[in-house]
Order: sequence, then structure tokens, then C-alpha cells
Amino acid sequence: MTVAMIAPQFIRRLPLLLLALALGAASFGCSNDQQLTVRGEAAVARGAEAVERFDFPQDVALQRDDLAASAEGVFGGHCFLDQGALTQIDAEVSRPRATSGMTAFRVQSSRDGGGAVRAVIDGQVYDGTSDGGACTITALYAEFGDGLAGVSADCAVTDADGNAAQATADLHFAGCDTLND
Repeated sequence: MTVAMIAPQFIRRLPLLLLALALGAASFGCSNDQQLTVRGEAAVARGAEAVERFDFPQDVALQRDDLAASAEGVFGGHCFLDQGALTQIDAEVSRPRATSGMTAFRVQSSRDGGGAVRAVIDGQVYDGTSDGGACTITALYAEFGDGLAGVSADCAVTDADGNAAQATADLHFAGCDTLND
């Protein structure tokens, strides 16, 4: 084949190539290439003496959820900021390879002032929502362009057996993924 024969075929396919490149570039718009980090504290008190906590006095790197399960001794997690949905901040810190203690803490804050907290301790899932009145969740800030978020929580949580606990958090994330931007 000569260049003269290949050029018309390439030119005919050029719009499809450009469309594919544009769609590929648009799909990267929701992802953040920054390292996901967390600073702050999340704690769950299951009585006067039984307190489980994640304590991050300085920024700690988190592996994204899908990568954390393969690494020993690392913290995983996610942080999503959504400009279009009711849930504005969805953030989680986890120790996917841990077998005891607190292995996950998740907080969601919505635009209407609602939200939810979930903690997993020794395999037991503790849930609380702001619907019941015994839970306050506050989005301290959500900077969509910079991927920054801060959230606080003070919630009564219960497990499937009705065992009560108190979950508190003051967490600050950098490198959050922005959705619907």
C-alpha cells in the first residue's frame, strides 16, 4: 500500500478516533491523580473502656479501595465529592487486612444536612443516621476543584443485635475524587 492509499482510510476514521480520545479524556475528569490522604480522628466507644480509634495527627497516605486489599499494614479508603447528587461527601478509612479492632469507618454527609456513619469493629457493623436525631454530621468544607473535604460526626450507632455505641469523627481528606463536575 502506498501513502496515497492509506491517507483516505485514515481521514475517514479520524472523526471516530477524535471522538474516542475525547470520551477517554472526559472519563478522567472524575478521577484525581493526587495521593489520597487523611488527617484527624475517628473513634467508636462501646462502653467506658472499649474505645476503638483511627488517629492520624498528621497527613497519612491512603491506598485507594481497590489497591489497599493487596497490601499488608496499609490504610485504604476513598473520598468522593459529588456536586450533583444529594450525598455531597462520601469518605471511608479502612484497614482491609486487619482482623481485629476497628477495620473501617465511613461517613457520608448530604446537602440537606443528613448523613450516615458506619464503623466495622471485630466484624460487627455499627450504623447510625442523622434521621433519628441522635446523630450530627457536618460537612466542614468541600472544595470540589481542589479535592479537599472535611467532615465531623457525633452519632449514636447500633449493630445488628441492637448493641449501642457512640461514633465520633473529625476527618480531613485531600486528593478526593470529584464526581459530576
